[in-house]
Amino acid sequence: MIAQIMYCVVAYILRPGDLAVSLPDFSDTLQLALSVAALAAIVAGFVAPGMFAAAIKNAWARSAAPDPMRRTGAELAVMIVRGGFFEVVGILGFVLVTRGAPASLMIPFAVVALTLMALFFPTPERLAQPFED
Repeated sequence: MIAQIMYCVVAYILRPGDLAVSLPDFSDTLQLALSVAALAAIVAGFVAPGMFAAAIKNAWARSAAPDPMRRTGAELAVMIVRGGFFEVVGILGFVLVTRGAPASLMIPFAVVALTLMALFFPTPERLAQPFED
């Protein structure tokens, strides 16, 4: 989660300017494409972990029940997949800044990424949830 803040700091070092939040200009092809990619990453962050957990559960159904260490590893892997997709949202905002957009354009991407990461912060209950029957 700290990475999003660091992306914003580096963005303002690269392109110093005002702190007023600006939203993507959809008439710019790059901003539109990266905004759509960020939306796709958000959707994937909700869908892919469930699919990944289902594949792991199917593998477990064909073999013996997993030991606690393997189950913990699977729970962490699902969390990493989700976190990776949510991290992409902030990275795409940073890419916009490195391609010439104002640094203030990074803020909405970072806020969305931070919010999603905070909502799905890994707690023991949340880690076990995809594997509950």
